Amino acid sequence: DPENPPCARLVLTGSMVNHTSDPDEEKAARAALFGRHPYLARLPAGHGFYVAKLKLTGLWLINRYGGAATISPTDYFAAAGTAATLPPVTKPAAAAVSVVSAAAAAVSAAVVAAAAAAGAA
Repeated sequence: DPENPPCARLVLTGSMVNHTSDPDEEKAARAALFGRHPYLARLPAGHGFYVAKLKLTGLWLINRYGGAATISPTDYFAAAGTAATLPPVTKPAAAAVSVVSAAAAAVSAAVVAAAAAAGAA
């Protein structure tokens, strides 16, 4: 049920940056993206597909009743995969940051793929 907060949702905000200025970073990003989503490697060149990086400026997490938790990019990237590594906070949703950060690569790949699909439409 999309209206049920325990079905966690994470909104990432920021700006998309093209990787072409750093060939090594672009190569690593393509390998990561195409390793998980091999069909994306076959997109027609005429569609203008490129690999981009999301420069995070904010995160908004809903995984409990009582409203969303805003998470800073610093706290998001500092989460090492367990709630024990997080600084003490007052919002119960903050413990989920570590769970969400464990899936950061998959989320980033999905964001890049969605941006590419939106640009190709």
